[in-house]
Amino acid sequence: MMKILEFPSLYVSTGVFEESVSIPRGLSVLGGFIDSENCQYAPEGHETMVTNHESITLQVQVGAQDAVISDIMIQNQGLDGVNTVMSVLGDAEPGTLLLKNLTLLGFTGTPIGRSSQGLAVEDARVEVVNNVIHAGESYNTTAIQWNGTHGSFFHNTIHGGKARYRSVAFQIQRNLPISLINNVFLTEHLGDFTPPVFDSQCVIDYRGEGWPLGSVAKGNFLKPIRLPESTEAPRYFCDIRDHQLFSLAEFNALDESLTTIPDGTISSNRTSTQTFAELFLDSTTNDFHLILGSSLLDAGIDPVSEGLSAPSITNDHDGQSRPHAEGERYDIGAYELH
Repeated sequence: MMKILEFPSLYVSTGVFEESVSIPRGLSVLGGFIDSENCQYAPEGHETMVTNHESITLQVQVGAQDAVISDIMIQNQGLDGVNTVMSVLGDAEPGTLLLKNLTLLGFTGTPIGRSSQGLAVEDARVEVVNNVIHAGESYNTTAIQWNGTHGSFFHNTIHGGKARYRSVAFQIQRNLPISLINNVFLTEHLGDFTPPVFDSQCVIDYRGEGWPLGSVAKGNFLKPIRLPESTEAPRYFCDIRDHQLFSLAEFNALDESLTTIPDGTISSNRTSTQTFAELFLDSTTNDFHLILGSSLLDAGIDPVSEGLSAPSITNDHDGQSRPHAEGERYDIGAYELH
């Protein structure tokens, strides 16, 4: 296995686990071998939720207290059905779950399953910082399915997966505030099956109305990988309800074209003509460390100077200092180049 997978491993056997478990840092959690398999995890003091979704490796119920899950690798190895690496559920409780320095990997290999997703959030408040999230391979792949109540996403590397049908890096299903700052959003189309689907291969897929009120998208890197013979324009942002496709320039100007959101809400999002091989150390093995010459270097924004509310982020996914030198700009994504 590659470097980012070199953790002691815990294989989750078939079944639904009702007890609360403690998962130490530096541990791999692998599951999803057959349909309807779950491993639920309740942070200390929280009740564990038991459901019967198909092939969820780790499911978390967020309650009244804040909680943290960090520094573990979670992988789904389900072969069929709806395969989810991590599911976060909330309710009326005000607690916030911090997900930090995680590696979430969807099923990779022959994509038998109907769909694969990395992180699904439902009715919960989350802060997602310095994570690597890859949806895996399937007909439908979605790295993050967002249906939460409040979310902050800072410095994540998010790969919408390698899809035959539809690859989405970030799917927004609710018109509630989110912050997307200094993230890498990628999608990749394998080309075996090319359907006439409106939102096929969207980097950010929005299913609400206009743009979520109170939301911010700044300093992100968006790159869809399409087949060389594809004649369609890259789809950086899709508004499903209004049936509109946006170029990156149009996405950056969305706050100017919509009277419902203030100017400056969406800005400084970028792309590049560089290939994955020119951006990352080895994306073929899900190693998204940056390399010299990558356009992600020193390309992020400073959220504090932008007047944004942000968690204190002084280290990257590997624990290296962020930014890599005093006075330097942030690199975009989960890793700083040192």
